[in-house]
This record gives sequence, C-alpha cells and structure tokens, in this order.
Amino acid sequence: MSSDYEYEPRVTPIHNSLNEIHTFMGAPKAITVMTLTFGAAFVVAFKSWLFVPLFTFIALKLLAYISQRDQMQGKVFVRRVQLSDYYDPWPKPKQKRGSRPLGFGRGVLR
Repeated sequence: MSSDYEYEPRVTPIHNSLNEIHTFMGAPKAITVMTLTFGAAFVVAFKSWLFVPLFTFIALKLLAYISQRDQMQGKVFVRRVQLSDYYDPWPKPKQKRGSRPLGFGRGVLR
C-alpha cells in the first residue's frame, strides 16, 4: 500500500530567547534590579547625587561585561557559594566510597 505523499519528519523550532538568560541593561535582570535598588538606597542614605550613581553605573557596566563573557557566571557563582560547605573536591586519607581511579590521585595521602 503506497501513498501519494512523501514522509517529512517533524520539525520543532527552538527560539534562542527561550535558552538565554533574561538581561536588563546588559546584565542578568535580578542582579541589575538589585544593584539599582542598592544604588538608590545609598543615594538616599548618603545624600550623594554624584558618587553613588557613578559607582552604580560602573558596577552595572562591570556586570554587563561579565555577562557578555559568560551568561551563566552568576548562577555558577551562587551555586558554588550554596554548595561550598557540602562539597570538598580533595581526597581524604580514610576515604572508602567514591575513591579515585589508580593514577588519578588514589593513595596520595597514605
């Protein structure tokens, strides 16, 4: 039983906007809003309309530069800070479970 039409596989478009981190002024949105909020709070607290906005602008430019180089840098840093107390990448002298393979630092501390 043959048909008159040719088989065409399904094509699903994936838009880049779904895979990218949402940015505001070139930096991740949450960090930008936090920086602007702290800048506004410091303007009110220190009554400085010159230096605090200047430092806030410099901080935003630095965050935008870091975000251009690696968009996941902020998430990686937050994840590392959260897990730094639980994960220690160095071998222990009495380690039994999860020991490294021979030639990759196994038995170095004994």
